[in-house]
Amino acid sequence: AHLMAIRHLAIGGFARKSRLLASGVLSQLVEQLKAPNSDLVLDACVTLASLAMGSPEHIAAIATEATLFCLAPLIDFPDPRVVAASIRALQNIYTRSKQVLPIAPALLNEINKLLASPEDKSFTLGCSLLESLAVHLTEAHCATLLVNGTVEHLLVALAQSPPRRAPASLAALAGMTANRQLMSLQLLSLNAAQGRDVAPVCIRLIKISPELSLLASALLTNFAEMTLLTDDVTGTVFNSLLKIVKTRSDGFRDRAFPLLGRLLRSCTLFQRERCELQYANAMLLCLSVGSVAPQTRTQLFLSLAMLCNGADSQGWIAEAVRLIINELVSSLSIDNTFSPPRARGAAALCLLGLSRSAKNIRTVLRGQELVDALVKLMELPDTRETVTAILCNVLVEFSPLREGLVQQGVLTRLVALMQSHNATLRTNAVWALTNFTFKLPSGDQTLLRTLVDGDLVTLAVQCLSDPVMSVKQHALSLLRNILLLGAAPLLPLAGLPALMCEGLLAVHDEHVLTEALHVCATLPADLRTSLLAQPRFLPLLTAALQRGDSESVRCAAITCASALFPLNHPDISELLVELTQDPMRNVQDTARIAVCKLSMDL
Repeated sequence: AHLMAIRHLAIGGFARKSRLLASGVLSQLVEQLKAPNSDLVLDACVTLASLAMGSPEHIAAIATEATLFCLAPLIDFPDPRVVAASIRALQNIYTRSKQVLPIAPALLNEINKLLASPEDKSFTLGCSLLESLAVHLTEAHCATLLVNGTVEHLLVALAQSPPRRAPASLAALAGMTANRQLMSLQLLSLNAAQGRDVAPVCIRLIKISPELSLLASALLTNFAEMTLLTDDVTGTVFNSLLKIVKTRSDGFRDRAFPLLGRLLRSCTLFQRERCELQYANAMLLCLSVGSVAPQTRTQLFLSLAMLCNGADSQGWIAEAVRLIINELVSSLSIDNTFSPPRARGAAALCLLGLSRSAKNIRTVLRGQELVDALVKLMELPDTRETVTAILCNVLVEFSPLREGLVQQGVLTRLVALMQSHNATLRTNAVWALTNFTFKLPSGDQTLLRTLVDGDLVTLAVQCLSDPVMSVKQHALSLLRNILLLGAAPLLPLAGLPALMCEGLLAVHDEHVLTEALHVCATLPADLRTSLLAQPRFLPLLTAALQRGDSESVRCAAITCASALFPLNHPDISELLVELTQDPMRNVQDTARIAVCKLSMDL
């Protein structure tokens, strides 16, 4: 009676489950699993299955080795009620656990017995349990499954006609091969024992029914992601999924579309060029039907993120953005309780891809709701890197989001992130501010002066000593923009000439060196005098002019030399004249312009 009462209490909400576990009931249940009385064992299994439907904390509390290892032998219990209840308990625990759990050797043996059974019901139970174990399997478990014949039972079931056992077998194999640690299982399943290849069998099953098509496609998509399929097989799977997306309007479409996106992302470049437009049409079809399932929405976002930079697909992307923009903004909102972190992250990646695309795509991104969502997401650690990368692309002069983001104080946040311990955040912050200050409209220059009067220039100079080259490069570009606008105070820049000669002009990185030379060319008069007084400056500039492996460095060095040196400087004049005959056209043209500027004869 006591155990029956516990069983009923376990069915309740999280609070009841918490009170039960706090009372120490778990040890009683584990002991009860060892009882000879089948009714007592049944009650213990059902109670554990109910407790496993609780919170992650509840599952972690009951998913002990003692519990799991006592449940495993019960699959062979004489009472079929206990068998079913123990399998349900194990499935709930393994499927819902957030941590990798131990697996009793006895459990793998019992699963093998179920798969060897002539009864279809037992085979299906074994497959279902094996599928729930998939993410918890290790290479050692995989070796056991291969040796004891478990994988062979699954492969035999695939080839049987009629394919009564194929759905369960496909689901189990798809679950196991999704575990990237089990390479030996994937390879053996693809090129199975006795020369039997799984791919042709799956292709045959794909043609039988939509359900078998989805299950077989899921298995083959796992193989495709490991580059284990031929182009022909990949194309066949892609076309079968495309057919489901186009012809079904029920749950089959929602299951097929994520597979279609995964398959496309694993395609070779040649395959992608052939499939991309068809996939785009399928995407537009899904979007045009209105509300889509969460997993389909997530896949849409991830696929758009991957495809939106394709030169041949910008037209359909504009249409896709028009259809998806409301879903995108809704999924980005942290106030939307129906948008899980994965969907929110996928939406952010989608927006990042769109923000990097052509101008006509970027200008579709507009609206206060989108601005508000980005500002809030910037405060979340798991999306901050993505959002700052988005800001690099939407703070440009033509972006409709620029004004709203500036009004929300995004620039101040970016200035603060220039001191972040995270190198990606430092890079993105400086890059975004660089894009904001490039060709700054007169209306925004007052705001820039406010930032300059603060810490912006000081922090930009500090970033020149950053160990990450991309931070150095963008910090130099930012200083160049500020100098060109005539907005830079001289005091924080006093040490810049020495810093240039001590490191920046001596680096091998051509991007950093190019930007450093451009900054030298834009220095105000006082700082130019200080730079020219540096003993190392002329040798470093000469080396840059003679650097044959980088066209951009030599062009920047020519511009710098013509800005800083007078007509009659013998060394510089001679080098510039030589560069007018350089084999690189851009270098030659830049040198000729410089020579003309210095009023020298060619």
